[in-house]
Amino acid sequence: MRGLVERKTVAAADAVGEPDRRQVPGTKPPFSNRKVFKAYLLKESLDRLWTYRYEGAMLNHLQRWIDQLCWQRLKPFQRFAVMLLDHLDGIPNYCRTKVPLGVVEAINGNIKALLRRGRGYKNLRYLLLKAQRMAALKTEFVAFKKAA
Repeated sequence: MRGLVERKTVAAADAVGEPDRRQVPGTKPPFSNRKVFKAYLLKESLDRLWTYRYEGAMLNHLQRWIDQLCWQRLKPFQRFAVMLLDHLDGIPNYCRTKVPLGVVEAINGNIKALLRRGRGYKNLRYLLLKAQRMAALKTEFVAFKKAA
């Protein structure tokens, strides 16, 4: 990891056109704490996960990211990796259909409003039917609005 950290620092300095920080005496490195720098590199590496179009490539990237994480001793990232593995069935779906988070939040808000209006449905199937009906009506309204 030490070689990777040094290469990243030198590469980042060269990309911006700044002199190498190791050569300038009296300057602090951009990250004075090694754990913070490791966490930053892992976060930036994981950010690329959402740009893949193919599920296999996305899963390979996620596996390589988890392999990188194994020896870093960063407990919050390890818990996050476990959560990602728990949701592994939904993550590749994002490659097929990239749903904006605003749409997901809107659907969740509509379901919560439906639950508040209903004051607790006794039958789960009826609740699901109402949610589907509400989603269908809103979708039809948007389709008619775009067509007009």
